[in-house]
Amino acid sequence: MNGYSTWIALVCFVLLMQIMSVLSLETLQQVALVQCGKQNVIDLSCISYAKAMIRQNQMALRCGTSRMDEKNVSIDGISVSFHDHKTYVECTYAKANRIVTMKIYYDDQAIISMDIDSVLKKR
Repeated sequence: MNGYSTWIALVCFVLLMQIMSVLSLETLQQVALVQCGKQNVIDLSCISYAKAMIRQNQMALRCGTSRMDEKNVSIDGISVSFHDHKTYVECTYAKANRIVTMKIYYDDQAIISMDIDSVLKKR
């Protein structure tokens, strides 16, 4: 057996390893993209619920009826709590090992600002 056949096998093996590396990276990127998409759904849903809560509380203020200061909902299987503090709505949920808090600030006309904070859960 000559050295050329082992050299060809080695080149084929290196090419196979490079192809597997590229496929692995592509798969990891797709998984990360799906996770980002799910996070966007949760964030956008929180903003939508907060807008509805703001509208309802502003209507209650104009009509003299009772406000809805707290609301708990489930978004994509994640329990989310909303608290209206009269100038901002605080939205809190747990994801993985973190607690995410969104503060959505508003005035009479619309949402004016938003802060997102994420901290590790205490064990």
